[in-house]
Amino acid sequence: MRRLILDRSCSCAGFAFTQEDRVLCKKLWEGKAARSPAWLAEMADVMRAFDCRLDQVDEFVCAIGPGSFSGIRAALAACSGMALPGRNPLLGISSAAALAFEYALGDYAAVTVIGDARRSRLWCVSYQLSLDAREFKLFAGAPISNTAGDFELLTAEELERRIPAGTLIISPDWDRVGDLLMERFPAERLVKKQVSPDLDVLARLAHCLPTLCRPEPLPIYLHPAAVVKA
Repeated sequence: MRRLILDRSCSCAGFAFTQEDRVLCKKLWEGKAARSPAWLAEMADVMRAFDCRLDQVDEFVCAIGPGSFSGIRAALAACSGMALPGRNPLLGISSAAALAFEYALGDYAAVTVIGDARRSRLWCVSYQLSLDAREFKLFAGAPISNTAGDFELLTAEELERRIPAGTLIISPDWDRVGDLLMERFPAERLVKKQVSPDLDVLARLAHCLPTLCRPEPLPIYLHPAAVVKA
């Protein structure tokens, strides 16, 4: 199974061309604006250099957030277009789930991901990886849906009593919420840096736990659309 995996939900965007769980080629665009269309040409150049072609792709996997509104939409649109000629499947996976899976492979089997949802709210979700790494679910035991229903929107004051005890806490928005988290949780529970999904981990997740990937994915938006009257 060959996959093209694309993540533009975070500040460190990237793509990987994979076979099973092995990355054949990849590129990161750390710090570059997700709105720039030049990344498509750069991706094509990298694939060409490694003799990887779109007609070899069996399925496309896209990180669907929470994260950059424009980045997620651009990634889904690009994958939809690339998948269309061969009618290949397009699958989506929560960026938060990918982050938690990476850290759950370490010393903590349970991981909470917290991000800045704006509008004086934080989004949070907790995951649990089984000891044999064959089951990855929401902390409460429910399956991962890769929709907004997996997440809670909380105020800063609600965090301490709503986050499960003992989980490792990570954030893709550490630059914005790190101080707040350090005020409320012990240092040993925190990864004190901004984190982004790892493409190699995404490849492993898509290969080892393919049922976690959502068919016909939609971006994960945590607030309803706002209507502004002229």
